[in-house]
Amino acid sequence: SNLYVLTAQSNSNEPGYQGGSYIYVTGGTLRGGMDAWVLNNTPNEDAGLNISGGNFNADPTRYLADGCFVQENENGTYEVYNGTAVSTEDELTAALKAKAAKIYVTADMTISNKWDNRFNGAKTSHTIEIDGLGHTLKFTDINDGANKGAVFYFTEDALVKNLKIDVSEATYNFMVRAITAAKNLTLQNCTFIGNLNHTRNNAVVVGDCGDSTLMWPYEVTITDCTFKDWRRSISDNENGKSEIQNVNIQNNVFTSAPVNVSAHNNINFCNNVTDSDVRLTSYTNAANTKVKAIGNTLNTSKVNWIGAGTKYFSSANVEAQGEFTITTLDE
Repeated sequence: SNLYVLTAQSNSNEPGYQGGSYIYVTGGTLRGGMDAWVLNNTPNEDAGLNISGGNFNADPTRYLADGCFVQENENGTYEVYNGTAVSTEDELTAALKAKAAKIYVTADMTISNKWDNRFNGAKTSHTIEIDGLGHTLKFTDINDGANKGAVFYFTEDALVKNLKIDVSEATYNFMVRAITAAKNLTLQNCTFIGNLNHTRNNAVVVGDCGDSTLMWPYEVTITDCTFKDWRRSISDNENGKSEIQNVNIQNNVFTSAPVNVSAHNNINFCNNVTDSDVRLTSYTNAANTKVKAIGNTLNTSKVNWIGAGTKYFSSANVEAQGEFTITTLDE
């Protein structure tokens, strides 16, 4: 039958009439018959439909809210996103420089110009969310000069998801990082591909505030990500020893990509698969830091440490599987 999902009315003869009706759609799955909506307008007044999210079986472009865009899926449905769409290097640079709060990568990109986050806008000083929608940013030339040598350098809170960053063929002189973060960082379902021929590369550097006297009250959460061919997959600011509060690393895969992290309060390292070294520590609060490291598939021929050197943990604060070597105050 001709089933309409959304019907906006403009009926001036109805009791309590206060004007034409508007329907605001911010999400959900909507399916119709001949069409997914109908607007019942009058000669003097229009009803309205405002769509800023959702999945539809008909193209909703004509009803989009400001700042939204439509992507057609492989199954013929249409997805509405609220944010800035980028499909080229110029568009990505422009969105970063414009301080777009939410950026969607709508196509794979190979960036061959000398990428430098000082000039491409990727040193962000605002809260940002980047959704790769499953696409890849592949870099072949990176300026690793005076600004961390990072693809993205976040100085405010950042969420990155569904994105692949590939620097396996990138040329540079000193080092490269996929992400450097100074505050809250969340990574979900991302892939980071490095190059072991370059021995100073770190995929994700956290707590990198540039001041060794500071310990930041921020958190890092990394889930369902893949790391391959890095000197360090996840690294604290090992030179400055500036430390975040909490680290949560779960359900990730590390291939030729050691983990080296520290935190002031809590470290959760659970249900990961790794063939590389794992070092979990605290530079500032080892005796009181709580560590949970269980459910991981570890390479027992590699280093699997909790605590190191003079950084002693309390055994009461550590829950870890047997493959870890733990440096505790009780020994």
